[in-house]
Amino acid sequence: MLWDDIDAQMMMTRDEVIQRAHHVGYGDIVYEAMDRFHSFIQNKSGAVFGATNPWIEVFALRHGATSVLTVEQQEIEEKTSQNLSYIHPRDLANQWANYSETFDFIASFSSIQHAGLGRFGDPLDPWGDLREITKMRCLLKEGGIVILGLPIGVDELYWNARRVYGTVRLPWILRGFKILGVVYTEENENGDKETIFTSGIPLSFE
Repeated sequence: MLWDDIDAQMMMTRDEVIQRAHHVGYGDIVYEAMDRFHSFIQNKSGAVFGATNPWIEVFALRHGATSVLTVEQQEIEEKTSQNLSYIHPRDLANQWANYSETFDFIASFSSIQHAGLGRFGDPLDPWGDLREITKMRCLLKEGGIVILGLPIGVDELYWNARRVYGTVRLPWILRGFKILGVVYTEENENGDKETIFTSGIPLSFE
C-alpha cells in the first residue's frame, strides 16, 4: 500500500479529515476520543494497530503526537514529511526489546476483532484478539492509554469476518486496564454498536 496523501490531510479541516476515515461514520467517535484525551497524545509517541489507510495516524498527528508507528500485516510505503513509520507484526515480534514499554498511547479501530481469524493473512489463532491486546499493554509505558474501537453487542463470531464482544469476551479484552472513557455509535443493522474504549494502565498495574 502507498500512503502519499498524509501531508495533504494535515492541511485539511477537521470535517474533511473525518470524512476520509476508512470506516465512514466512525471517524467522529475516534476524533472525539482523541479530543477528550488530548493530553495523552500531544507531544507523545504512539502506535496504531491495524490500518489500511492512515486516518488514525493523521488524527494522532493532528492532536500533536511527535511520532506514530503503524503495525500492519500489509506492507506500507509512506511518502510524508511527518514522523510516521511502519513495521510488520513479525518484525515487531523479532525486535520486541526495542519497543517494549516505549509508547505513550496506542490506537486501534476495527482491527482487534479480526485478529487470529486469517482474514487479512494472519495465522489462525482462537486467542488472537487477546494476544493483540496483551501485546498493546506490554508496549505501553506506565500510565499510557489505549484508544480501542471494537463492536459491542451479544458475544458472536462471524466466521471469518469478525468477533462481537459482549459479557463473555469483553472482560477478557479489558482485563488489566482502567476504563477512562467510552464513546459509541448508534446500533447498526446487526444490533451492534461500534464502541471506543479509552483505557489506561494504572500506575500501580501489576
